[in-house]
Amino acid sequence: MAARTKIRESISVEAARERLKAASLRCTSSRIAILQLLSRSDQPLSHSDVAELLRDSGFDPSTAYRALVELADAGLLIRLDIGDQIRRYEFKPVPLKSSAAKQVHDDQEHPHFVCLDCGHVTCLSDVSIQIPKSHSVGQVTEILLRGHCANCL
Repeated sequence: MAARTKIRESISVEAARERLKAASLRCTSSRIAILQLLSRSDQPLSHSDVAELLRDSGFDPSTAYRALVELADAGLLIRLDIGDQIRRYEFKPVPLKSSAAKQVHDDQEHPHFVCLDCGHVTCLSDVSIQIPKSHSVGQVTEILLRGHCANCL
């Protein structure tokens, strides 16, 4: 899945440190690397994707797993569960007062598309879904669309 990841501009080390400090987390190299990696990814990544992409930088898969869980628990990453037993993580823009903290994703909340054939997950950042107020369903926290991606058609 990581092979399909498009590269976006990464947050700076300084911005990653600000986010970690604001969340009362230590500024470790693995946490900074994961925040930078996910900030430039246009899709949610699994632990194995992150571990593979950071392997050449010398990060251990178990360290990557612990960092992903801690960053998600602290609200710096969005944890996405699409029902296939693989948790995926994506960068969560957190508005900071500093100009060094450039938001990479335009919207904090957006729907996702998952291919039923290959399992590829895509952020639909430019899609807006509105539920009319007359439909009192409660608080919608996630929208997931399923179908067949262009590669699998």
